[in-house]
Amino acid sequence: MRARNQYTKKVLLVCSPGCNRVEEHLLQAGFSVTKVGGAAAAIERAKHELLNAAVLISTGKEMDLAETVLNLRDVNPGVEIIIIADSRHAEERDAQAAAIIRAVPRTTLLRTNELERYLAAPAWKGTPVD
Repeated sequence: MRARNQYTKKVLLVCSPGCNRVEEHLLQAGFSVTKVGGAAAAIERAKHELLNAAVLISTGKEMDLAETVLNLRDVNPGVEIIIIADSRHAEERDAQAAAIIRAVPRTTLLRTNELERYLAAPAWKGTPVD
């Protein structure tokens, strides 16, 4: 794992308890991860923490995916949002995510197996956290 420094990206991971694989990828890539169980907790954390990205796997029952993305963007306009599609409802979620991505800049849709390659991309390196 890379050493953490002022250039470490801070990532908010929004998911149910079963998202250990994604959390592991983020940690192995050297990112600082704050894990929350649902959208309301994510919005609250985003209000009080400087974040580079939010990775959304499941947003809970209080808000749907679109509401969560829009609320996160309102709280922190510069945060990158990554939506992880799961296999259970992939087609439905892909369609919803595609509409969100068209409407909300800096939003990306990935499958879990694409995350590791995405995290290694140059765009994910070297951005300081103020």
